[in-house]
Amino acid sequence: MYDPVDIERIAGAALLGSAILVTGLGYAIFLALARLRGASRFRRVFNGISLGSFALLVVSVIAFSLVMNFSGWWYVISGLMVCGYFVAPRFIWRLTETMHEEEVE
Repeated sequence: MYDPVDIERIAGAALLGSAILVTGLGYAIFLALARLRGASRFRRVFNGISLGSFALLVVSVIAFSLVMNFSGWWYVISGLMVCGYFVAPRFIWRLTETMHEEEVE
């Protein structure tokens, strides 16, 4: 039998893990919407929403680290994960732009 505290930790980790995924998805989607050429009117709004999603992502990662009682190198791995979530959508956008520029020409 599991201790009730362990079950609460597992449930909290599952919820926070899904929050990390959803906020990362929101960050990527709204960053892409902000960079679309046709959405120039809403560029600031989408940029704000994407940065807000990223802020929620950082909070979710910190809460996940606390719930899972991380220590030592796990904090470094969590920080690298947050950096990856920040950089990856930007690189993917540039890669997509580069590939589609070659198609147009």
